[in-house]
Amino acid sequence: MDIWNISYFKSDWCNLTWSPWVPFSAAKEEYGAIPKEPGLYRIRPAGKDFLMYIGETRKTVRERLNELRQTLKRTDLMPWNDPHTAAHSLWAWQNAEEY
Repeated sequence: MDIWNISYFKSDWCNLTWSPWVPFSAAKEEYGAIPKEPGLYRIRPAGKDFLMYIGETRKTVRERLNELRQTLKRTDLMPWNDPHTAAHSLWAWQNAEEY
């Protein structure tokens, strides 16, 4: 299946303009494609055909996603007290996929 033909992966999904997909593992320079303003964002596992999370932030989208990225790099303990509501779920899914 070509995931780019799925409506919720398209750059104009729900008549909104979405920035390009940027992996959490991307180099810092690649993060320039993520907006420096508040807004909506989507998270999907790389190479999978579903969304893990749709969120909104009053911070910049870039700042919010970078916080999540840093949280998910820590593999020792689940981030129960992380200020982001999706952090522990994304962390658990990421770590379950490794086994």
